[in-house]
Amino acid sequence: MLRLYYGRESVDKDRIMYDQISRSLSRLGSAGAPGRIILVVPDQYTLQAERNAISHLKVKGLMDLEVLSFSRLAGRVLNETGGSRRTPIDKHGRHMLLAKIMKDCEEDLLVFRGMSSSHSFLDMANNLISEMKQYNSTPEEIVRIIGEMKEDSLLRRKLSDIALIFGNYEEMISEKYIDTEDHLNLFLSKIGQSDLVRNAEFWVSGFDSFTPKSIKIIEELTLHSHGVNMMLTSDNAGADEELFRLTRDVMWKLEKAVGSGLTEKQRVDSPDAQRDPAIRHLEKQIFAHPYQPFTGGDESLLFCRAANFYSEAETAAAYIISLVRDHGLRFRDIAVICNDMDGRGAIIKRVFDEYGISFFMDQKRRALHNPAIVFISSLLDVIQSGWAYEDIFRLVKTGFCPIDPDEAEELENYAIRYRIRGSKW
Repeated sequence: MLRLYYGRESVDKDRIMYDQISRSLSRLGSAGAPGRIILVVPDQYTLQAERNAISHLKVKGLMDLEVLSFSRLAGRVLNETGGSRRTPIDKHGRHMLLAKIMKDCEEDLLVFRGMSSSHSFLDMANNLISEMKQYNSTPEEIVRIIGEMKEDSLLRRKLSDIALIFGNYEEMISEKYIDTEDHLNLFLSKIGQSDLVRNAEFWVSGFDSFTPKSIKIIEELTLHSHGVNMMLTSDNAGADEELFRLTRDVMWKLEKAVGSGLTEKQRVDSPDAQRDPAIRHLEKQIFAHPYQPFTGGDESLLFCRAANFYSEAETAAAYIISLVRDHGLRFRDIAVICNDMDGRGAIIKRVFDEYGISFFMDQKRRALHNPAIVFISSLLDVIQSGWAYEDIFRLVKTGFCPIDPDEAEELENYAIRYRIRGSKW
């Protein structure tokens, strides 16, 4: 049975889901009940989902509830039923294969000739092939579409190049490698053989959209398990219902795939009691037409108009200082949400530093820029290079050696003056 629970973003869907999971956990071991509960969430959300589960269920650890991503679930099923003997290849391996393919067939390319050394183009080709495989597209299908195009347009020539690259890629990996998308195809074929799936009840939460392959996985899990429950953000009763068309399309596709006889839909409407009424009203009315004005107090919302990004960041910084100084908040109690970290992250960092605001910026950083990583890699380089001058002082300047910066400078000047190299150390 596939059960679809849906409600607006303001609904406390986590509480509803964990209440249901708690009841299911209490029935484990009884006749007709599942042997365990598996919660499937996006890859980047597994740790937070485990923390939320422990908090909501009020337990010290998770025994009969597992939190997995689709890729991790696929790995568990394939370990149980037997996977492929081909070598797994990730996006970095695919990047190298695409570079080789484009170099080998460069003379046959019509538009993308000479792009084999362009990392940005290879990244785009990498993402394109990944997305096409997620949507079950094939090189043969692209060739068929090209055959239906009459004029010799730029689009036709680009599609011809894509079909050539995609086809060569599929041929190259077919014997030795298996990529993430083919790994999911193998997982799909093994779901019906898995005792893990057969004895489990599934919950799926945290997803905004689903590819055809994901929908097929949910269909197979529904048919071979104790049931699949899904939490979705949607509404069909508000003035802004058009916003949720994508989710309603997903629900329709799932119902069509599984069958209406095996599908239940339930609208949940339990507003988050901790959320401010003004915020709840804004969530419902910001895209509604016609909208309803808010009749309560508006102290919790403050709208500011700034002349530029820098002025906007300064206004936010001044307000944060006011909250800490006048209202007793701490910096860790405040979050700044930015929709363009690439464009505004550096400005926010500079302004917050000027205002003396302690903050953590949730932004990816290269591991090689971390002093601890540099220390370890430099230590290995020192040994491998025979105590080369450059490697030694890259090691010393990480700050993890028992030498202060002034001593490090004196030592470097001494090494340069007397040409200290190799065994002279």
